[in-house]
Amino acid sequence: MTRESGWGDAEWQRIVDLANDRPPLCVVHLDCSLEENIRRITSAEREHMRKPRDEEMARRNQSERKPLYGLDAQHLLQLDTTDLDAGATCDSIVTWLESNGVAPASG
Repeated sequence: MTRESGWGDAEWQRIVDLANDRPPLCVVHLDCSLEENIRRITSAEREHMRKPRDEEMARRNQSERKPLYGLDAQHLLQLDTTDLDAGATCDSIVTWLESNGVAPASG
């Protein structure tokens, strides 16, 4: 979720309020290279999910990037997923949560 919108501000505040009731707030920002983003966006699998497959959308999103919410969170993971598949990305997040004591160790 990016900053600079009334809707985004309100939604981020709802997330923060929820985290205040059920701490801690853990923020995960995922990123990948432009080339990988284009490869993922143009994949045929996205068509079955009725998602856009426009290469220019990836270029535009990266060139017009806006600041994200949560950069000041105590528990923040910024993860480059360029070389990770969905399973490895999930494993990385779980390991980070466990190592920061915000999730019980899986067995």
